[in-house]
Amino acid sequence: LAGTDLREYAMAVCYPGESRARYLRHCDVSRGAVLTSILYLNDGWRSEDGGCLRIFWPGSVVSEGSRRVADASCGEAHVKEDVLPQAGRLLLFWASEEVPHEVLPTR
Repeated sequence: LAGTDLREYAMAVCYPGESRARYLRHCDVSRGAVLTSILYLNDGWRSEDGGCLRIFWPGSVVSEGSRRVADASCGEAHVKEDVLPQAGRLLLFWASEEVPHEVLPTR
């Protein structure tokens, strides 16, 4: 991480259950970040609340012009891990094309 500027834009989000909010499959390359960090602050989360972070194996996102979009042919077979959004959990992963991910719908 030598030469990395740790002062970058922060993204704070809330995925409310009543709107079945989600964030479609993507890679965090467009914002110029090196590392993605996610800290869950949702006390009282239950599995029926949904909103898991789904991480896919590399190659499940493709280029469409200047945008990176989900490769519909990949489907569920390329799921690497579903991470439960439990309060206090901190996730760190490379902000690269090697870590496509999405937030599953909340309930």
